[in-house]
Amino acid sequence: ETMIHVDWFLGKRCNFDCYYCPPNIHDNYSPIPDMEKLKNDYKFLTDIIIERELNLDNKLVSYIFGGGEPTLIPHYYDFIKMIHNDNRFNVNTLTLTNLTGPIKKLYKLNTLSDITFSVHLAYMDDRFLSKVQRFLEIRDDNCKLLNVKFMYDKNYKDRILKIIDLVSQYKNLHYEVMALHNKTKSTDTTAEEASKKKLYIYSDEDKEFFKLKNLSFFSSSLSSFLSFF
Repeated sequence: ETMIHVDWFLGKRCNFDCYYCPPNIHDNYSPIPDMEKLKNDYKFLTDIIIERELNLDNKLVSYIFGGGEPTLIPHYYDFIKMIHNDNRFNVNTLTLTNLTGPIKKLYKLNTLSDITFSVHLAYMDDRFLSKVQRFLEIRDDNCKLLNVKFMYDKNYKDRILKIIDLVSQYKNLHYEVMALHNKTKSTDTTAEEASKKKLYIYSDEDKEFFKLKNLSFFSSSLSSFLSFF
């Protein structure tokens, strides 16, 4: 009753090609939405909210933006800023990203939007890790939440402890290791079929990784977030 949740899929364009990511939500050629389309879509959505919802002053509109890779949209930050500057609503935004954008732009985005960084181990070479470290180093009290979700690809499990060791040095974030579901079969044509997909087979050794998480910062930040109500 106190929150309006909006899960906004911004398009399929992505610069990664993870085998566990279904083809119906990512590719490397779909068009990137221009600012005019985003503005029109936002107006359509907010018109509906205003028409249907009462007591907007006492409600939070919570947006989750995903794809594809949202930060490939050149004007993405401007779009998020536009939403936050719309004084008709109390808003919170969350961006789902693989963190491949320029560091300064990611920092700027994180001062407006919470970020969930999806760690895809196949792409986590030393060069990328160095970039992640630089981003973590420049984050400060002006930044919103940072959630780090490790996609546990057991083909690259030799990399995960190194990355967790890096992330765990920073206290102003939340991290956890996520099991993967097999959602990639092209024969799936309905949401019901996709929902029936099971976890990949994991050994007892693999399952130990799923216990690795840091919830303390997230819990305290969530308490602060909920104090809005």
